[in-house]
Amino acid sequence: MDPHQTPVGHRRATPLRAGLLVTTLVAALTLQACGSETEETAAPEENAATVTVHWVNADGKLEPVEVDVAGADRMRPQGRAMAALEKLIHTTPEKDDDLISHWGGRCAVGAKIDELTAERGVVTMRVRGAAGVMCKRNGAKLEQQRQQLAWTVVDNLEVDASTPVRLYGSNGALMWEDVVADEKALAG
Repeated sequence: MDPHQTPVGHRRATPLRAGLLVTTLVAALTLQACGSETEETAAPEENAATVTVHWVNADGKLEPVEVDVAGADRMRPQGRAMAALEKLIHTTPEKDDDLISHWGGRCAVGAKIDELTAERGVVTMRVRGAAGVMCKRNGAKLEQQRQQLAWTVVDNLEVDASTPVRLYGSNGALMWEDVVADEKALAG
């Protein structure tokens, strides 16, 4: 066989093809080496993002708590507010935190947020699911529950604290009208 002929089924290595092969191999090795190092040494705050959820402390005042939500740093305010409300409704604070919620646990069975809008100076929230979304509360506990909702909404939606929040249930009925975040409800 002629040394300049390529056997059938083999490609002849040209300088361009050989250069591309070397470049691709070097790039793949570099990415593999950098990738494993990056995964192990990435700062947690680069990968984690948070939303603010308000829980009640032992004094009956609201404490803002940062809760991890994947991708929250890339969300618009409405998305962050929806994620924060989902956390409010479906999360119970750790017992070691000395915080409570009037939303999480059995009060949220089946609850889902259908819609959150901010129009004409009012925030409207619509939920659906089991009636358990609203455990029967009265007095200070009812006011704490209402303030948990209002502060979680206005903080994450980035609207003025005086913006009223309206809550509609699964049948479309108005459950709470014009709940306004009150600074007196916040912990010092």
